[in-house]
Amino acid sequence: MGFKTELNWVLKLNDFSGTLEPDKTYDFRKREARVYPIGMPVFLASKDWEILAAVMITESTVKGGETSGKFRVMRICRPEEKEVLTRMYRELYG
Repeated sequence: MGFKTELNWVLKLNDFSGTLEPDKTYDFRKREARVYPIGMPVFLASKDWEILAAVMITESTVKGGETSGKFRVMRICRPEEKEVLTRMYRELYG
């Protein structure tokens, strides 16, 4: 018997719809068990791997086959940063 889990250094949200604001905290929910670094910067990506911001995950809980938590926006990417980072991540993960 085993336990499937993912180690993630990017928070990819398939269903995020809203406006990001610096220093604001948001909730997230993902299917399956995932492990995120707590208190360290990671990138926030949309479902098509567009990098939107640098965020810090402040809470993460795995329960009932889902992962939920909170992240705080540290810095929203400028358009030129978004373009370069998105291209890189799509090449690596897309």
